[in-house]
Amino acid sequence: FDLVVLDEAQRIKNRTSRTAETMRALPRRRSWALTGTPIENRPEELGALYEYLEVIPPNGTPDLKQLQMLAKEFILRRTKDLVMKDMPPRLD
Repeated sequence: FDLVVLDEAQRIKNRTSRTAETMRALPRRRSWALTGTPIENRPEELGALYEYLEVIPPNGTPDLKQLQMLAKEFILRRTKDLVMKDMPPRLD
């Protein structure tokens, strides 16, 4: 494949899951990962996404500083107020 887009990418947050292994095994030139789930959960989960994107080597373990630097380059993060201006305010 030229491009593989993984929607609901939080499904591969566990690197050893069958889903994550299958997705990483797909031959492709480029990869995108889309998720609406916050990325601040655990550093290992973000590492699993970077591994799928082939930003870090297989089983790589970047530290928090490296993850922050990679996030600036590879994560497009938008908030609801920037995307959907006509939405009502959030109620907690």
